[in-house]
Amino acid sequence: MIDNTYSFNIEAKVVLAILVSKLYSIISFTRVCYKIPQNCENKSLYASLMLLVMSNTINTVYIVCFFIFYTVYCRLRVFVEKISIRGNKILIQKSLDVYKAILDALDKVKKSFEFLFAAGLVFQSPLLVIGVYFYLWKMKENNEILFDDIVIEIARVLILLLAPAFSAGLLTSKAEELKQILQDRLLSERDEPHSSAIKLFLDYMRGRPMKFTVFESIPLDWSLLVIILNLCITYQIAMVQLTHLF
Repeated sequence: MIDNTYSFNIEAKVVLAILVSKLYSIISFTRVCYKIPQNCENKSLYASLMLLVMSNTINTVYIVCFFIFYTVYCRLRVFVEKISIRGNKILIQKSLDVYKAILDALDKVKKSFEFLFAAGLVFQSPLLVIGVYFYLWKMKENNEILFDDIVIEIARVLILLLAPAFSAGLLTSKAEELKQILQDRLLSERDEPHSSAIKLFLDYMRGRPMKFTVFESIPLDWSLLVIILNLCITYQIAMVQLTHLF
C-alpha cells in the first residue's frame, strides 16, 4: 500500500547530510586555527577539539531527528496521493490502520527524541546567543577576523535547531491535507458503510492529530522559529546592557 522507504533514498540522504556536516566542521575548525593560531595551541587546542566533538554529536542528533519526521512524511505523502485519486476504492479501514501505525511508530521513539532534542536545544541555544553577541562585538571593533565564519555559524546553528520542527511541520500539514481529502470524499460518498468508515477515520484524526511537542511545551512546527528568535533577542538585550557593549 505504501512505497518502500528505499524509493526515497532516505539512507543515502542521511549519510550525505552527516558527511556534509562533518566536512563543514573540519573546514571551519581549520579556518579558525589558520586565522587565530593561538586557539589551536596546547590547552586551547584540547578545549577546541572537545567543543568540536560535542558540536558534531549534537549536529548528528539533529540530523537524525530531522530524518525521523522526513521519513514518515515521505510515507504519508504517498498514502495521501493514493487516497486523493478519483475513483480509488482504497479501503478506509486499512487507511486508518496505516495512520495509526505511523503514530504508534512515532510514539515509540518519542521519549528518546524529546530527550535528545531538548539536550541539543540546551547546547545550541547559548551558542546562538553568544554567536550573535560576538558578531555585534566584532562590528563595534571593526574587526573582520572570523566575521564571515560567525555569520555562517549562526546560520548553521539556527538551521539545525529548526530542521526537526520543519520536517514535523511538513508532516502536520500533510495530515491536515489528508483530513481535507477525507472530508471532501465524505460529502460525495453515497455508500453508507464506506461513509461510516470515513467518519470513523476523521474522528480518529481529530482525537489523535499529528501535532508534535517536546515535553508538552515546545511546539515542533513553524512557531518554533518565533520562540527561538524571541529567546535570543531577550538574552541578547540583557547581555548588551550588562556588558555595556553599546
